[in-house]
Amino acid sequence: MRSLGILLAACVFGGGCVSSRGPYTFTVVGRGVVPCVLDTTIVSLRVNTSSKKALECQAAHAENVRGLRTFVLKSGHPEEALRFRRTEDRWRVSHAVDEHGNLVKDKKGKYKEETLYSLQTTLVLAVDQTDDIARLLAGLRGVKGVFADEIQFLSSEREKAMQKARSLALEEAQRNAELMAEQLGLRLGKPVKIVCGWPEKEEKTPQFTYKFRPEQAWGGDDDDDDDDDDDMEVTLMVKASDPEASHTARVAAKVTYAYWH
Repeated sequence: MRSLGILLAACVFGGGCVSSRGPYTFTVVGRGVVPCVLDTTIVSLRVNTSSKKALECQAAHAENVRGLRTFVLKSGHPEEALRFRRTEDRWRVSHAVDEHGNLVKDKKGKYKEETLYSLQTTLVLAVDQTDDIARLLAGLRGVKGVFADEIQFLSSEREKAMQKARSLALEEAQRNAELMAEQLGLRLGKPVKIVCGWPEKEEKTPQFTYKFRPEQAWGGDDDDDDDDDDDMEVTLMVKASDPEASHTARVAAKVTYAYWH
């Protein structure tokens, strides 16, 4: 505000600007912030399946997708909460692994390579904001071939909140313009240009870390006889929008006014 006053005073009282003619213009900024209620969480998912044979891969991939559908239903969410985006397939060269997932070396000590057929389906799962996200991720981790890539916290009220924030920003800009005109003895006209946007640059998507135990998972198999996992804690890192930044609608309005001496 102080720098704006200095620049404006220089314009009004500087050489070439002082004249009874007009109109001239100056620009002020107003900001509006409105809280939002976060009521929806969107989890971006992908189902990956690979095999040496295309037909085997297609059958296994279909089974993995069915497993994800089953998890969604067992975790108490409606099937329509799961939305498909697209499926891609390709052949790729990869390092060979054994049944335990370990890389395999040949007699010369080099890692073996093999050509695999891969299928990848990307999906989104929309759940209520009150759901326990760590518990949800724990359950997803137990579904074969399924990976969680990103989480977004959203509000169904955001559009209305943005409109309200814009109105508040324009009201503040009007007050700033009236105050400036009064202090400098100017006759204020109407706005001639309005530009609205975000008040700050959008930050990079942070990495959220979730820790959970396998027994915390939704939709888990209660008949699992593997007791070795009971004491195991799993750490999962996933990209997620910052809920602190998501629960507010922010608008900065840059308004240019006409004025006369």
